[in-house]
Amino acid sequence: MQALCIGISYPHWGKRSGYARFLDYLDPQEYQVTRISIPLGSDLFWPAFARGWSKKFFRRRGRRAFMPNDLVAELKAINSLIFKPPDVIHFLDGEHAAMILPSLSRWLRPRRRRPAIVASFHQPPHILEELLGPEPLARVDLAVTVSESQNEWLAGVLGTSRVMTVPHGIDTVFFRPDSGRRSNTFRLITVGSWLRDLDAAAATARLLEESPVGFDLVSPGEHLPALPSNVNVHTGLSDEKLRDFYRRAGALFLPLTASTANNALLEGMACGLPVISTDLPSVREYAPPEAVLVKGNQPEAFAQSILDLLADPQQQMDMAKSSERRAKELAWEKVAPEYVRAWRRALDSVVPRRRQ
Repeated sequence: MQALCIGISYPHWGKRSGYARFLDYLDPQEYQVTRISIPLGSDLFWPAFARGWSKKFFRRRGRRAFMPNDLVAELKAINSLIFKPPDVIHFLDGEHAAMILPSLSRWLRPRRRRPAIVASFHQPPHILEELLGPEPLARVDLAVTVSESQNEWLAGVLGTSRVMTVPHGIDTVFFRPDSGRRSNTFRLITVGSWLRDLDAAAATARLLEESPVGFDLVSPGEHLPALPSNVNVHTGLSDEKLRDFYRRAGALFLPLTASTANNALLEGMACGLPVISTDLPSVREYAPPEAVLVKGNQPEAFAQSILDLLADPQQQMDMAKSSERRAKELAWEKVAPEYVRAWRRALDSVVPRRRQ
């Protein structure tokens, strides 16, 4: 099977994180993958004066997340489409893609089965509704979600037969526990910025400022709330340094405003951390049963949960083992074949055109 995969490279992702990692776990003898990856934004688009115009044009066509760099990626893909037509075109970031290639694929292969169009979506339903119009979505043969919480909205546009959930995976060889690296103090780690409730995290830390609990916040460092003295901020970490912070932490503390899949949640679980997060349907899909999930991100409830965990070493051990077990269920080696199943399902839905 030949697949053309187009995706975005985000500056905060390391080499060990991200949705596209499933491609590294496919047999190259069986699946020939051409991958095009472009950075988020507009800096690749030429000429510069057309960037503003192009954004307005895309948004009028129902693609409010589409950026000029996304157009560059699709233009680069035309060469592959003409000279080495794939069986599947997979837009790894469906919110940003599928403007021109779906139409071109139909025009360039009028007498053969066209490539199946697959798009993966990562945002919660209320954001998908803001970003996507029905016209570009209609070009997708199969929408792949990372959480069942996304399915109802997408099925309302595409129908249930064209929506499939495949979970996000995690590299459990790299992200794994190392008990020798634990800190002598009880520290919690919070990672990321998108859809994080950092106000709740800061309020929780403030309630625990006089306790023996410390916090490490790994974040780009922009637009942060006022933080108490027991919070240390870290930016620009390598994969190895980030893993060290996970390994030294006593628990993962991840207040969220919304969620689908979450790299930090999976990484923390794989490193054997107890999970304290927000009670959301998508978090329940991924988190271990023993995770502490708080409704409404109440700082007082978070703080009490942290203190209860601090006082109970047995609970820490039980939650850590549960997190590790759950992460192994989501290891890329197990999840990657599900993406191939999605490709085959999309291919089966594409009927070859009759010869004229």
